[in-house]
Amino acid sequence: MRKLRVRRRALSSVIGGIIILALFLVALTALLVVNQQYDAYQDLAEKMSQKNIDRSSESLVAVYPGLKPTNCGSCNLNQYNMSISNQGGVGAQIIQIYINSTAEPSQPTQPGCSTGGPCVLSPSKANFVGMRFALNDSYIGAGEFNHIVRLWLPQTMALPNVTLTPSNSIWVVTSRGRVFSFSWPLPPGGQGSAGTGTPVSIQTGSMKIAYNGTYNSLSDSCHKESRTTLPARRGGGTTLSFINPWITPTILEATNTVVNLADPTPTQTLYVSVYTANTLSTPITFSWGQMVILTARSDPNAKQFFVGGSYVGIVLKNTFYPYGQAVAIQPGDDFYLIFKMIYRNYGGPASGSGDLFTGTATMNNAYSTQAEDSSFKSFVIFLDGLYVRNLGGPSC
Repeated sequence: MRKLRVRRRALSSVIGGIIILALFLVALTALLVVNQQYDAYQDLAEKMSQKNIDRSSESLVAVYPGLKPTNCGSCNLNQYNMSISNQGGVGAQIIQIYINSTAEPSQPTQPGCSTGGPCVLSPSKANFVGMRFALNDSYIGAGEFNHIVRLWLPQTMALPNVTLTPSNSIWVVTSRGRVFSFSWPLPPGGQGSAGTGTPVSIQTGSMKIAYNGTYNSLSDSCHKESRTTLPARRGGGTTLSFINPWITPTILEATNTVVNLADPTPTQTLYVSVYTANTLSTPITFSWGQMVILTARSDPNAKQFFVGGSYVGIVLKNTFYPYGQAVAIQPGDDFYLIFKMIYRNYGGPASGSGDLFTGTATMNNAYSTQAEDSSFKSFVIFLDGLYVRNLGGPSC
């Protein structure tokens, strides 16, 4: 009997231990499940928060002329090039375009999208399809200026284009659910009176730099981004490849590179491109210009530099026109201005470490004996900052 009681106690202990272990396992499993669900919730909440941030960061703005009627040859459609700039910090994907028109009695052949509600344009992989816009044009990168989206309407739906009374409302819908709108025709942009010397336009431009020479600078080799190649003619070739506007102190301070005036034949030359567009309602014609940039080193030295350059030429519709050759830029046309850095001056120490300054480019039509009277016109472009990076070592 005594042995039987001992056996029963041992069996009870085993059963009790199993029950307690099972309870621990159930509790541990429940805890793991709860933690996993909480982590999944946190991940989802973080993703939703980021999507909301991206959504609110979208900012699409129409650039003059907004819409530009374009001849598409034998397509038998009305093609319009829509000019859009992305002023937001994220790329935007256009998924729908709506157009609503108010018919003008003075333009009976241009009813627009006024019957049966607004026109609804969807993206299309194929070009020249009525009531569609080009899928390849639908993505606009962050900070991209004057992006062109081609859209097509039937010949029976030509949009009325009375300038004084904009007759068309255009809504652009993005994949994140944002809607941006503008009226067309856009009102004319502001402009100065001819002969006053007042700038015709004050606007912004996207700036990049290019190197030309045998000096293998650490700054140049550290650039990892893709390059923008332009047909900008210069000695020894026909193109220049432009990269983001940052350099190292070596580029500005070496005795045989870039902008050292004491060396008439530097082994390295620095070029600057300025990408902008004619946002006025009238053509711009110029043949001469210059630029100046104020920047500083990003290390505790904080030495300031004034870097200047002369106008080399313009790249318009992938064609290069050298300085001195007057070029008429039509409203809405985008173009690249090319400058060559030719001087450098030292300034005093900056107000603090890592200062970043901007520059300006001025253009005019006064070349030789041209435009020295009341026909003189000019305009000013505000540029990005030229960042002088302190690498702090022999590698990137």
